[in-house]
Amino acid sequence: MTLSTRCQEAAQLSETLTLWKVVRDLWDPDANPSGFLNLGIAENSLMHDILSRHVHQNINLPNTTFTYGDGTIEHLAWACANPGEAFLLGQPYWGTFVPDLTLRFGAQLLPVPFHDIDPLEDGDEIYALSVWSNDIDANGPAPAPFTSILSIDPGGIIDPARILVVWGMSKDFGASGLRVGSFISQSNEMLHKAMTPVGLYTYVSAASDHIAANILEDSLWKDAYIVENQKRLSKQYEFVIRWARDNHISHAPGVNAAFFVWLDLGSYYQRNHPEMDVKQSHHITKALLEKKVFLASGADFGSEKPGWFRIVFAHEDHYLQEGLTRIIAALEAA
Repeated sequence: MTLSTRCQEAAQLSETLTLWKVVRDLWDPDANPSGFLNLGIAENSLMHDILSRHVHQNINLPNTTFTYGDGTIEHLAWACANPGEAFLLGQPYWGTFVPDLTLRFGAQLLPVPFHDIDPLEDGDEIYALSVWSNDIDANGPAPAPFTSILSIDPGGIIDPARILVVWGMSKDFGASGLRVGSFISQSNEMLHKAMTPVGLYTYVSAASDHIAANILEDSLWKDAYIVENQKRLSKQYEFVIRWARDNHISHAPGVNAAFFVWLDLGSYYQRNHPEMDVKQSHHITKALLEKKVFLASGADFGSEKPGWFRIVFAHEDHYLQEGLTRIIAALEAA
């Protein structure tokens, strides 16, 4: 796998960064007595005990602490593409791929339409821990079970150096605000070397690191969280689908993971506004915003069909109901 020119240069630079070797092997009198004693970094650790006590006693994290952010994907775009090169991306795609993959690096985005033929056959959901039971789409396509690409032998299929898996705390644990993301590459040593020096600019804070590790290492709590999350997602999906059916709004069936559903709001809107061209979905977006409800338009996600919108249903009943009520009001407004 050929990486970008800047990535190859950074890989050479990584060999000179002694700091990373030190912080990966810090001395501890019990756990790591042969590790490095770090007397080189200009940091005052004399008061860490008092600071830690204050944080534990006085910091109460509000729910808004755990909201949105991204970064790992942008790093991989930096490493993989030279200016003028392109990424192939199946439609529809996550809208933020556009700035993440292209904005700072001069790369291009080439959407790949699937139409009625999916070259990947079964499309596995990327949020592996958020797979839940779909009991309402009885006549839809059978949901595909999750299969990690890391569990597949790539021999004879693909160069393993081209397999890059990205995962973070954002979706499965609803904790985007922790800013903890990771990539897994088991066969690309140069990529590992190149990401080491650039990681200095976006490495995870110690507080986020500790919180994430605490979550992932507490097996009993984590397993219970995943089960409860799956149960709630299934319930809220049914909530939205029953609303859609009551209002004769089509949806993309067969969902069994994550917390999105695609709805054809364009057809409903056109029934009330026959003079409008449904291909101009910005009219619908404007109507929604006037009713103070925000949805992601398929037009921003490379959707092949106009008038489709993505609804995030992972909200409490009262919040979700208010949003759905406003959607109907927006679609029917004069």
